Amino acid sequence: MTIALWVRLIAVIAFAIFVGVQDMWLLVGVSILVIGLTIWQLVAAYRHHP
Repeated sequence: MTIALWVRLIAVIAFAIFVGVQDMWLLVGVSILVIGLTIWQLVAAYRHHP
């Protein structure tokens, strides 16, 4: 589960950089929200990991 979250985090960061270079600021904002959500899910996953 956590591997998928790490892959998603890397992919969304790369996507945010790409759309930032293309000056698509609305998509950059959405990407930042998804990055925040992914980090929150990673923290929760590691807290509940035995």
